[in-house]
Amino acid sequence: CEFMAGGYFTRHLARMRLAYKRRMETFAAALRAAHVPCRLEVSEGMWHVFQMFPIKKAAAAMESAARFLLEL
Repeated sequence: CEFMAGGYFTRHLARMRLAYKRRMETFAAALRAAHVPCRLEVSEGMWHVFQMFPIKKAAAAMESAARFLLEL
């Protein structure tokens, strides 16, 4: 209760949203650099990212971009 009442939870959520936004932007940049045509849609709150890829062309590039994200 103290965590929430003290405003710590709200600040935590704000930090996490920013962190996830940066990761999503990095992921999108990696896909663009690999010339993968895709559309990224982010849910409210930055908790989910939906990707739409042409299946055959995107598999290797998506794997590479995901590995890069894991290294962050």
